[in-house]
Amino acid sequence: MDNEGPASYGKRLALHQAAADGDASAVRTLLDEGVAINDMEDGFSGTPLIEAAGFGREAVVCLLLSRKADIDAFDMEGDDALASAAYWGHANIVCLLLDAGAVLGRVGPSSLSALWYAVAREHDSVIKLLLSRTTAPQNVLAVDNAPTMIDDTSKALETVAQCNLLFEVEKAQGSLVLWDKFGRESWRDRIRLVVKSSETL
Repeated sequence: MDNEGPASYGKRLALHQAAADGDASAVRTLLDEGVAINDMEDGFSGTPLIEAAGFGREAVVCLLLSRKADIDAFDMEGDDALASAAYWGHANIVCLLLDAGAVLGRVGPSSLSALWYAVAREHDSVIKLLLSRTTAPQNVLAVDNAPTMIDDTSKALETVAQCNLLFEVEKAQGSLVLWDKFGRESWRDRIRLVVKSSETL
């Protein structure tokens, strides 16, 4: 890598930029010229796939997946493409990645999962999608914009009960989504619990 010329470096940089911009034609041309598909590049935190996923570039994501981009690669912050798409609320990209084999519930070096990000960022369509695609319990209690994983559903529900708040209950394919009826625009007094469980309130 240290001996590469400026032309090679420029093409690597161009691939990441094209992926972020959603320029599928440029991405295809650069890949055909032999630019590494899973390369990490200065100025970009992740691989071209992670960049495209984070910016919601569906055509580029599809192209990169068809060219066997590494779906499990982590960026410099320790997140993969699925976590990046979930963070920015791109449900269509999340669906594409899951269909391509992304591992749901996977936690990388960042110690944060795609579901964690979806809850923290209030991306409801992504939350429902992720819950609908897993059979494993995933409980996330979100308080003051700092979601905490809770393994025991009963404990999670008990925590919510202690807050003495009223909730709306929405069922989403076997999941329960509880919304604080008060302060829905603010995390200060808001608690949201996402439960993937057969239990009922």
